[in-house]
This record gives sequence, structure tokens and C-alpha cells, in this order.
Amino acid sequence: MCDELEYQATKLLWEALARSLPGRKDLVALDAGCGTGLFGLAIKPATQCLVGVDLSEAMIDQARQRGIYDSLKKAELTEWFSRDPARQYDVIGLCDTLIYFGDLGQVLPAAFKHLKPGGILGFTVEKGEVSPFVFTDSGRFTHHQNHLLAVVDAAGYRVVTQAEDVLRFEYGEAVIGWLTVVERPSAKSLV
Repeated sequence: MCDELEYQATKLLWEALARSLPGRKDLVALDAGCGTGLFGLAIKPATQCLVGVDLSEAMIDQARQRGIYDSLKKAELTEWFSRDPARQYDVIGLCDTLIYFGDLGQVLPAAFKHLKPGGILGFTVEKGEVSPFVFTDSGRFTHHQNHLLAVVDAAGYRVVTQAEDVLRFEYGEAVIGWLTVVERPSAKSLV
């Protein structure tokens, strides 16, 4: 996939997150919708603990073969995020995961609860021209920037960075997406 589609999402998302976490090598990280572990490979060198969650047992098996995760869980993300956090994370990555959800207000606010104060969450979505989101012929959703910003704002979090970039190529055409990094307010800023 990386070669054939010139897949860049994992690299681009990790670079965006790393700019907010300069030099960190002690992160407790969650790869949400981990798939085969491509994003896990990118973030692993900066972690002391890496947890992966995915809906597909076949994907979990492939991720397990990489030998990089401290824990892998098979679960549907909205259900998993709706649980009380057993652990809070310094960083959560949702790389090419939210393209399978329409209204991100059903996912992101619940995911934010799993961040430590001052923690960051990064995600990719395919860029949409129609607000708030559209289900496409590819079986994925595109999301308008206004929807992303509204969901983050309604949850009381702040966008650290947001950039538009080429995530991959499909049928020779660039798939443009949003790379977004969001920060949970620290305990100091909540007072």
C-alpha cells in the first residue's frame, strides 16, 4: 500500500504530532484504529507504552506480528472510547480511521476523555467540500474543515495545528486530507 498508493498519511501525521512533542521518548500512546500497525511503526520510537485498538481481528493479527505494541485490543472505537478511561494517554493517533465515521461529534469528544491533561490527539480525514461530511463512492467519508473545527471547539479543546496535504494517490489522483492536532487543556488552564 505504501508504494503502490504513495501512502503518506502515517508519516505526515507523526511529523505533525512530533512537532508538538519535541524530543519525547517516554510517551504513553494509543493507536486508535491501528489496522496493520503502520502508524504504530512511526510513533513507536517515541513511546514507553504503545496500545493499539482495531475492530478487525485480522488487522490486530497483522499488527501483532510487527512486535511493536505493548497491548492490542479488538473493539469498535465508539464503544471503546465510551468506556471510562482505564488509562489516559499522552498522545492518541487516529490515522485514516475517521474516514469511516460521518459525524465526528460521535467519536472525538469521547476520545478526548482518554487524553491526559495537556495531551494531544492527531487525526487524518479526507478533505470534503460539502459541510459537514459526505459519504462517498469509495465507502469512506469526506469531512469539511468547518465540521472538524466545530467538533473540537464544542468539546472545549483547541487545535494546535491543521494542515492540508496529500495523504495518498488513488487511481492516479491525489487524495487531499486534513492533518489535525488537538490539545486537551492542561490542569493549569482549567483553573
